[in-house]
Amino acid sequence: MAAPEGTAGTFQALECGGDDPHSMGWAPIPVLRQVLGPCSQVLATCVYPELLDTDTFPEAVRGRARRILREMDSGNIGGYNHEHRSRCVPERVSRFLERRDGIPSDPKNIILCSGTASILPFVLSLLVDPRSAVPTGVLVPVPGPPLAALAAGLAGAVPIPYPLEESREWAPDVAAIRRELQDARGRCTPKVLWVVNPGDPTGHVLSRHSMLALLSLAFEEPLLLLVDEVHQERSFSPDRPFVSFRRALAEAGPPLSSSVQLVSFYSLSKSAAGE
Repeated sequence: MAAPEGTAGTFQALECGGDDPHSMGWAPIPVLRQVLGPCSQVLATCVYPELLDTDTFPEAVRGRARRILREMDSGNIGGYNHEHRSRCVPERVSRFLERRDGIPSDPKNIILCSGTASILPFVLSLLVDPRSAVPTGVLVPVPGPPLAALAAGLAGAVPIPYPLEESREWAPDVAAIRRELQDARGRCTPKVLWVVNPGDPTGHVLSRHSMLALLSLAFEEPLLLLVDEVHQERSFSPDRPFVSFRRALAEAGPPLSSSVQLVSFYSLSKSAAGE
């Protein structure tokens, strides 16, 4: 890339992929590698329990491994371990959500998956009727993650782009979304409103006012509100803290809280665990 006029030298273009901080020179976080990471010392200890009786790893690592092994079928990780996946992990996730939002969480509402990229097309496919002559429409933000439109296509639906304007600091404009809805009807049946908060790639964090407007839109149309909240750990402004749609919906009260259908996504790979 050439240097601007009046300056000397050239600039080097760098890839700044937010999903791969190590490529940008970030050092691994030791506690995550030891305790939380997918290829961690905890996993090594669970695979080789004899390490529990040694000083090879810190006690924090061995203590977590003991807790996990107690939840495993027959005390080892070699089985299917249905109860661990269907009860133990969802219970921990529910406790996290209760601390985050200040409202109760039912573990039965927690669905574990191998990643948002794999589960999103499946969720959208539940709203697609392959026998219908008119396809299902999914409202997706632009700019937004490429996965949004791709997942809609993989599910057999069609994306309906709605604009995010820089002049609004990339906040969604409900009036613009309504116009896209009106234009799309006829060529498809809009069923899903996809919202990304914090925004990707914009970084915009929704205000409570914007969240209530989007919830009201989902209630009035009606639309399934599908919320990508995988970057919630990357909200740093004290003036605009991250608030989950789950919390916003509960605080909105009836009829919104009793009628709006909400599916929210969170991912370890985009949180602090992604380093």
